[in-house]
Amino acid sequence: MARSIFVNSFSKRDPALLDFVELLNGESADRLEPWYNLGAWSPGDSYQQAARALAVAVGQAAGINSADHLLDLACGYGASLSLWRELGQVASIAALESNARGRAYIESLRLPHVKVLPQHSFEDFARTPPEHIYDAVLCVDAAYHFSSARDLARTAARVLRSEGRLAFTTLLLHPFWHQTPLWRRWLCRALCRGALMPRASIVDAVSWQRILGEEGFVDITTDDYTQTVCGGFAAYIAQRRKGLTPRQRWSLAWIKIDLTSRWAAFLSRTGQLRYALIVAHRSRPIDG
Repeated sequence: MARSIFVNSFSKRDPALLDFVELLNGESADRLEPWYNLGAWSPGDSYQQAARALAVAVGQAAGINSADHLLDLACGYGASLSLWRELGQVASIAALESNARGRAYIESLRLPHVKVLPQHSFEDFARTPPEHIYDAVLCVDAAYHFSSARDLARTAARVLRSEGRLAFTTLLLHPFWHQTPLWRRWLCRALCRGALMPRASIVDAVSWQRILGEEGFVDITTDDYTQTVCGGFAAYIAQRRKGLTPRQRWSLAWIKIDLTSRWAAFLSRTGQLRYALIVAHRSRPIDG
Protein backbone atom coordinates (compact mmCIF):
# COMPACT_ATOMS: atom_id res chain seq x y z
CA MET A 1 0.00 0.00 0.00
CA ALA A 2 1.22 3.51 -0.81
CA ARG A 3 2.24 5.62 2.13
CA SER A 4 0.70 9.07 2.39
CA ILE A 5 2.76 12.23 2.05
CA PHE A 6 2.26 14.44 5.10
CA VAL A 7 3.23 18.07 5.53
CA ASN A 8 4.49 17.72 9.11
CA SER A 9 7.45 15.59 8.06
CA PHE A 10 8.96 18.48 6.12
CA SER A 11 7.50 21.60 7.75
CA LYS A 12 10.89 22.67 9.08
CA ARG A 13 12.25 22.63 5.54
CA ASP A 14 9.39 24.73 4.16
CA PRO A 15 7.59 26.81 6.83
CA ALA A 16 5.80 28.81 4.11
CA LEU A 17 4.15 25.61 2.90
CA LEU A 18 3.11 24.81 6.47
CA ASP A 19 1.44 28.22 6.90
CA PHE A 20 -0.32 27.97 3.54
CA VAL A 21 -1.65 24.47 4.20
CA GLU A 22 -2.89 25.30 7.71
CA LEU A 23 -4.71 28.44 6.50
CA LEU A 24 -6.25 26.59 3.58
CA ASN A 25 -7.39 23.64 5.68
CA GLY A 26 -8.31 25.43 8.89
CA GLU A 27 -6.52 22.92 11.08
CA SER A 28 -3.06 21.86 12.19
CA ALA A 29 -0.93 20.46 9.39
CA ASP A 30 0.21 17.58 11.59
CA ARG A 31 -1.45 14.92 9.39
CA LEU A 32 -2.44 16.85 6.30
CA GLU A 33 -1.33 16.02 2.78
CA PRO A 34 0.07 18.94 0.70
CA TRP A 35 -2.75 19.18 -1.83
CA TYR A 36 -2.61 22.23 -4.04
CA ASN A 37 -5.69 22.35 -6.29
CA LEU A 38 -9.19 23.88 -6.30
CA GLY A 39 -10.92 20.64 -5.34
CA ALA A 40 -14.07 18.87 -6.55
CA TRP A 41 -16.58 19.66 -3.82
CA SER A 42 -19.45 17.76 -2.25
CA PRO A 43 -21.52 19.10 0.68
CA GLY A 44 -19.62 18.99 3.95
CA ASP A 45 -16.22 18.27 2.38
CA SER A 46 -13.01 19.37 4.01
CA TYR A 47 -10.37 20.84 1.71
CA GLN A 48 -8.38 17.59 1.93
CA GLN A 49 -11.38 15.58 0.77
CA ALA A 50 -12.22 17.92 -2.09
CA ALA A 51 -8.67 18.29 -3.37
CA ARG A 52 -8.21 14.56 -3.29
CA ALA A 53 -11.56 14.07 -5.06
CA LEU A 54 -10.47 16.23 -8.00
CA ALA A 55 -7.31 14.17 -8.44
CA VAL A 56 -9.31 10.95 -8.11
CA ALA A 57 -11.65 12.14 -10.88
CA VAL A 58 -8.67 12.68 -13.20
CA GLY A 59 -7.08 9.33 -12.34
CA GLN A 60 -10.31 7.41 -12.76
CA ALA A 61 -11.11 9.15 -16.04
CA ALA A 62 -7.71 8.00 -17.35
CA GLY A 63 -8.35 4.46 -16.12
CA ILE A 64 -4.94 4.18 -14.47
CA ASN A 65 -3.86 0.67 -13.51
CA SER A 66 -0.93 -1.39 -12.23
CA ALA A 67 0.51 -1.93 -15.72
CA ASP A 68 0.87 1.80 -16.40
CA HIS A 69 4.04 3.84 -16.68
CA LEU A 70 2.53 7.19 -15.70
CA LEU A 71 3.64 10.82 -16.14
CA ASP A 72 2.26 13.39 -13.67
CA LEU A 73 2.62 16.90 -15.10
CA ALA A 74 2.83 19.72 -12.53
CA CYS A 75 2.43 17.53 -9.46
CA GLY A 76 2.94 20.36 -6.93
CA TYR A 77 4.23 19.01 -3.63
CA GLY A 78 3.51 15.42 -4.59
CA ALA A 79 0.29 14.48 -2.82
CA SER A 80 -1.00 12.92 -6.05
CA LEU A 81 2.04 10.63 -6.31
CA SER A 82 0.88 8.44 -3.44
CA LEU A 83 -2.73 8.64 -4.66
CA TRP A 84 -1.90 7.12 -8.06
CA ARG A 85 -0.24 4.23 -6.24
CA GLU A 86 -3.29 3.76 -4.03
CA LEU A 87 -5.91 4.32 -6.74
CA GLY A 88 -4.45 2.21 -9.52
CA GLN A 89 -1.55 0.34 -7.91
CA VAL A 90 0.69 2.24 -10.33
CA ALA A 91 4.27 1.15 -9.71
CA SER A 92 6.13 3.46 -12.10
CA ILE A 93 5.57 7.22 -11.99
CA ALA A 94 7.52 10.11 -13.50
CA ALA A 95 6.96 13.50 -11.85
CA LEU A 96 7.44 16.87 -13.56
CA GLU A 97 7.24 19.99 -11.39
CA SER A 98 8.49 23.46 -12.35
CA ASN A 99 8.36 24.98 -8.87
CA ALA A 100 11.77 24.55 -7.24
CA ARG A 101 10.34 24.22 -3.72
CA GLY A 102 7.84 21.61 -4.81
CA ARG A 103 10.49 19.67 -6.70
CA ALA A 104 12.89 19.71 -3.75
CA TYR A 105 10.09 18.58 -1.45
CA ILE A 106 9.27 15.60 -3.68
CA GLU A 107 12.92 14.65 -4.06
CA SER A 108 13.34 14.64 -0.29
CA LEU A 109 10.57 12.03 0.00
CA ARG A 110 12.68 9.44 -1.85
CA LEU A 111 9.62 7.56 -3.07
CA PRO A 112 10.87 4.31 -4.64
CA HIS A 113 8.17 4.26 -7.33
CA VAL A 114 8.71 7.88 -8.41
CA LYS A 115 11.34 9.42 -10.67
CA VAL A 116 11.55 13.21 -10.51
CA LEU A 117 12.34 14.44 -14.00
CA PRO A 118 15.32 16.80 -14.35
CA GLN A 119 13.52 19.38 -16.51
CA HIS A 120 12.49 22.47 -14.55
CA SER A 121 9.66 23.69 -16.78
CA PHE A 122 7.07 22.52 -19.27
CA GLU A 123 9.06 24.23 -22.00
CA ASP A 124 12.28 22.39 -21.10
CA PHE A 125 10.43 19.10 -21.08
CA ALA A 126 8.82 19.82 -24.45
CA ARG A 127 12.22 20.59 -26.01
CA THR A 128 13.96 17.51 -24.63
CA PRO A 129 13.83 14.25 -26.62
CA PRO A 130 11.68 11.84 -24.57
CA GLU A 131 13.59 9.22 -22.61
CA HIS A 132 10.48 7.16 -21.94
CA ILE A 133 7.10 6.47 -23.49
CA TYR A 134 4.16 6.54 -21.09
CA ASP A 135 0.83 4.76 -20.87
CA ALA A 136 -0.93 7.70 -19.23
CA VAL A 137 -0.27 11.42 -18.82
CA LEU A 138 -2.19 13.23 -16.06
CA CYS A 139 -2.33 16.93 -15.20
CA VAL A 140 -4.50 18.05 -12.28
CA ASP A 141 -5.47 21.73 -12.20
CA ALA A 142 -2.41 23.00 -14.06
CA ALA A 143 -2.93 22.59 -17.82
CA TYR A 144 -3.71 26.29 -18.19
CA HIS A 145 -0.14 27.14 -17.17
CA PHE A 146 1.22 25.65 -20.40
CA SER A 147 2.17 28.31 -22.93
CA SER A 148 -0.69 27.15 -25.16
CA ALA A 149 -3.30 24.43 -25.50
CA ARG A 150 -1.40 23.04 -28.45
CA ASP A 151 1.83 22.82 -26.45
CA LEU A 152 0.10 20.60 -23.90
CA ALA A 153 -1.45 18.41 -26.59
CA ARG A 154 1.81 18.13 -28.53
CA THR A 155 3.88 17.43 -25.41
CA ALA A 156 1.53 14.64 -24.34
CA ALA A 157 1.36 13.17 -27.85
CA ARG A 158 5.12 12.85 -28.18
CA VAL A 159 5.51 10.89 -24.93
CA LEU A 160 2.40 8.68 -25.07
CA ARG A 161 2.34 5.21 -26.57
CA SER A 162 -0.29 4.24 -29.11
CA GLU A 163 -3.66 4.15 -27.34
CA GLY A 164 -2.16 5.88 -24.31
CA ARG A 165 -4.45 8.14 -22.27
CA LEU A 166 -4.30 11.86 -21.51
CA ALA A 167 -6.49 13.30 -18.73
CA PHE A 168 -6.37 16.85 -17.42
CA THR A 169 -8.47 19.65 -15.97
CA THR A 170 -8.44 23.12 -17.42
CA LEU A 171 -10.43 26.28 -18.08
CA LEU A 172 -12.49 26.63 -21.24
CA LEU A 173 -13.88 29.70 -22.93
CA HIS A 174 -17.66 29.70 -22.90
CA PRO A 175 -19.16 28.89 -26.36
CA PHE A 176 -20.64 32.41 -26.44
CA TRP A 177 -17.46 34.09 -25.18
CA HIS A 178 -17.31 36.54 -28.10
CA GLN A 179 -20.86 37.69 -27.44
CA THR A 180 -20.12 38.82 -23.88
CA PRO A 181 -19.41 42.52 -23.22
CA LEU A 182 -15.89 43.63 -24.07
CA TRP A 183 -15.18 44.87 -20.54
CA ARG A 184 -16.03 41.47 -19.09
CA ARG A 185 -13.75 39.71 -21.54
CA TRP A 186 -10.98 42.18 -20.72
CA LEU A 187 -11.46 41.63 -16.98
CA CYS A 188 -11.45 37.86 -17.40
CA ARG A 189 -8.26 37.96 -19.46
CA ALA A 190 -6.62 40.27 -16.92
CA LEU A 191 -7.48 37.88 -14.07
CA CYS A 192 -6.01 34.99 -16.04
CA ARG A 193 -2.80 36.91 -16.74
CA GLY A 194 -2.50 37.68 -13.04
CA ALA A 195 -2.81 33.96 -12.32
CA LEU A 196 -0.02 33.17 -14.83
CA MET A 197 -2.36 31.61 -17.38
CA PRO A 198 -1.18 32.41 -20.92
CA ARG A 199 -3.93 33.55 -23.25
CA ALA A 200 -3.27 30.75 -25.73
CA SER A 201 -3.72 28.11 -23.02
CA ILE A 202 -7.42 28.89 -22.55
CA VAL A 203 -9.58 28.02 -25.56
CA ASP A 204 -13.12 26.69 -26.02
CA ALA A 205 -14.16 23.04 -26.12
CA VAL A 206 -14.43 23.00 -29.91
CA SER A 207 -10.85 24.28 -30.21
CA TRP A 208 -9.63 21.61 -27.80
CA GLN A 209 -11.32 18.94 -29.92
CA ARG A 210 -9.63 20.28 -33.04
CA ILE A 211 -6.18 20.72 -31.46
CA LEU A 212 -6.16 17.30 -29.83
CA GLY A 213 -7.36 15.72 -33.07
CA GLU A 214 -4.62 17.41 -35.06
CA GLU A 215 -2.04 16.11 -32.57
CA GLY A 216 -3.21 12.52 -33.00
CA PHE A 217 -5.83 12.05 -30.28
CA VAL A 218 -9.22 10.38 -30.60
CA ASP A 219 -12.19 9.56 -28.35
CA ILE A 220 -12.06 13.03 -26.78
CA THR A 221 -14.55 13.76 -23.99
CA THR A 222 -15.20 16.93 -22.00
CA ASP A 223 -17.06 17.05 -18.67
CA ASP A 224 -18.11 20.34 -17.06
CA TYR A 225 -16.95 20.74 -13.44
CA THR A 226 -17.48 24.50 -13.08
CA GLN A 227 -19.89 24.51 -10.15
CA THR A 228 -18.30 21.47 -8.51
CA VAL A 229 -14.84 23.05 -8.61
CA CYS A 230 -15.07 26.86 -8.84
CA GLY A 231 -18.36 27.26 -7.01
CA GLY A 232 -17.37 24.76 -4.35
CA PHE A 233 -13.96 26.31 -3.68
CA ALA A 234 -15.40 29.84 -3.48
CA ALA A 235 -18.08 28.74 -1.01
CA TYR A 236 -15.55 26.91 1.16
CA ILE A 237 -13.16 29.86 1.35
CA ALA A 238 -16.05 32.24 2.13
CA GLN A 239 -16.75 30.10 5.19
CA ARG A 240 -13.07 29.88 6.15
CA ARG A 241 -12.78 33.67 5.91
CA LYS A 242 -15.29 34.15 8.74
CA GLY A 243 -13.13 32.30 11.26
CA LEU A 244 -9.84 34.09 10.64
CA THR A 245 -8.10 36.58 12.88
CA PRO A 246 -7.14 39.99 11.41
CA ARG A 247 -3.50 38.89 11.37
CA GLN A 248 -4.34 35.77 9.39
CA ARG A 249 -6.43 37.75 6.89
CA TRP A 250 -3.49 40.00 6.09
CA SER A 251 -0.93 37.23 5.72
CA LEU A 252 0.51 36.73 2.23
CA ALA A 253 -0.60 33.11 2.21
CA TRP A 254 -4.22 34.03 2.90
CA ILE A 255 -4.24 36.90 0.42
CA LYS A 256 -3.24 34.44 -2.29
CA ILE A 257 -5.92 31.97 -1.22
CA ASP A 258 -8.55 34.70 -0.97
CA LEU A 259 -7.80 36.18 -4.39
CA THR A 260 -8.01 32.70 -5.92
CA SER A 261 -11.41 32.12 -4.31
CA ARG A 262 -12.76 35.47 -5.53
CA TRP A 263 -11.54 34.64 -9.02
CA ALA A 264 -13.25 31.22 -8.78
CA ALA A 265 -16.47 32.90 -7.58
CA PHE A 266 -16.34 35.28 -10.54
CA LEU A 267 -15.99 32.37 -12.96
CA SER A 268 -18.80 30.44 -11.31
CA ARG A 269 -21.12 33.46 -11.29
CA THR A 270 -20.51 34.87 -14.78
CA GLY A 271 -19.97 31.62 -16.69
CA GLN A 272 -17.51 33.25 -19.09
CA LEU A 273 -15.02 30.50 -18.42
CA ARG A 274 -15.88 26.90 -17.66
CA TYR A 275 -13.85 24.39 -15.65
CA ALA A 276 -13.62 21.02 -17.37
CA LEU A 277 -12.10 17.56 -17.21
CA ILE A 278 -10.85 16.46 -20.63
CA VAL A 279 -9.84 12.93 -21.58
CA ALA A 280 -8.30 11.82 -24.88
CA HIS A 281 -6.63 8.69 -26.28
CA ARG A 282 -3.57 8.54 -28.51
CA SER A 283 -4.65 7.15 -31.83
CA ARG A 284 -3.38 3.81 -33.13
CA PRO A 285 -1.04 3.93 -36.13
CA ILE A 286 -2.70 3.19 -39.45
CA ASP A 287 -1.53 -0.15 -40.84
CA GLY A 288 0.19 -0.39 -44.14
